[in-house]
Amino acid sequence: MKIKSITKIKLDTPKKFYDVINAGDYHNFLIKTNSGYIVSHNCFQDEVSFRQNMDVEKQKKAAQELVSSASARMQSRFMKGEKNPTLLILASSKRTEQSYLESFISQKQKNESKTTLIVDEPQWVIRTDKDSKEKFKVAIGNKFLTSEVLPLNITEKDLDIYRSKGFTILEVPMGYYENFIDDIDIALTDIAGISTSNVTRYISGARVAAIEKENLQNLFTKEIITVGDAPDDLTQYSEFIDIERLDRKYLDRPMYVHLDLSESGDKTGIAGIWVIGKKPHQEGIPDSKELYYRLAFSVAIKAPKGHNISFEKNRQFIYWLRENGFSIRGISTDTFQSFDTGQMLKSKGYNYETISVDRVDQDRICKPYLTLKNAIYEERLQLYKTSLLKEELIGLERNNNGKIDHGPSGINSKDTADALCGALYNASKHAEEFAFEYGEDIEATISASASTNADYQRQQIIVDFENELKKLQDPIQNKVANQVQEDNNYFMNFGFGVAKPVNQMYLMNGIIL
Repeated sequence: MKIKSITKIKLDTPKKFYDVINAGDYHNFLIKTNSGYIVSHNCFQDEVSFRQNMDVEKQKKAAQELVSSASARMQSRFMKGEKNPTLLILASSKRTEQSYLESFISQKQKNESKTTLIVDEPQWVIRTDKDSKEKFKVAIGNKFLTSEVLPLNITEKDLDIYRSKGFTILEVPMGYYENFIDDIDIALTDIAGISTSNVTRYISGARVAAIEKENLQNLFTKEIITVGDAPDDLTQYSEFIDIERLDRKYLDRPMYVHLDLSESGDKTGIAGIWVIGKKPHQEGIPDSKELYYRLAFSVAIKAPKGHNISFEKNRQFIYWLRENGFSIRGISTDTFQSFDTGQMLKSKGYNYETISVDRVDQDRICKPYLTLKNAIYEERLQLYKTSLLKEELIGLERNNNGKIDHGPSGINSKDTADALCGALYNASKHAEEFAFEYGEDIEATISASASTNADYQRQQIIVDFENELKKLQDPIQNKVANQVQEDNNYFMNFGFGVAKPVNQMYLMNGIIL
């Protein structure tokens, strides 16, 4: 082991410890004990929670191997009897609650280790010269609460409100104010030494909670169902649907369904969303032209032990949806064993395509999940109260390569999250089909579609429309005679019964009436 210096150190205060450590150096320390100084052979590992281009789980494995190797070598070379005169120093900036050093510290505290000194303090405690009398306050949240810098004039009464919501209040020297304003999560980890849930969280738990609606329900009665391909397993997914939970006015809205396929190990996730128009008008906020979605259902299919997921039952569920009046506009699956499923659905007339929600482009951007994240943050998606899907969404992390994956803690899956992502992304690709407001008449539609030769196009549409009418047997030559009054409203009667106001979904489907 290369010796860079020999230093006297009494490990009694964080500041003394900080002052003698130089990142990346190997040292021999003379550690002061009650019987005097002893020589200690040492190894220093800096930024142990960070490895370039590694996600948290891979980094933890690499760090564990490195630390275990160093500890084993020091023990084999220098241990005499019960004495091990060595010092292994691990240092790192904070990362996430699941990073290696955080897990290491947690384990040592749990075991009440007598041979481990833990120094875990903010910069201004280690470096007292960075402290100041004037402080500002930061509300530290969790995976459901987003941390925030509080107003400088906040009252104690308001602070109590934050505490009652679950926030922890931290006082920070005023010299760091701009750092916290610029990027609060980075400042919490690098300056305050606090691991946060938001640093690598892809979707904020608070944002997910904001789009949950109390009056909505999952059409499935269970979030996880166990159905397989055994010969005597005749259960269909539709048996877990409570049709009474369906709001009938959404039955003919465009629905997009995505299946995150699996066979036996993982669960199959299925989700369906409705396109319900544009985001409702909010006072003082410009109207959004982006699509507005509502989650109709989500479910995870688990195969019984010793059996596989039934691909036939996956397709039977899609058939059941259409047979029961759902307006299925698009079906998508991931690429796993998708050929047979796609071929069968296409033969039945479904608009089918494969969508990989894990695919990352050359700019390391995962477009399907970025589309989902934007819809959540812009509150253009309505969710019902759910535990499985919510935990999967807030457990997502973005790796250094841009891939969105589930984190190492909490629920270790993202099957229903992938299904929701695929369904919404598929719907978003058809946005132009729904790119007009409810209630727009033919003039507005023509104007919106017109090019520089607008007058000619408008006239051509009128001529084509008249020609189509002439093909009929002129059922409206006597308009007054064919009109029927009903509740002070006049409706045409062409001999097939009294005409009724048309459902606006025809307009959503691009049909001009």
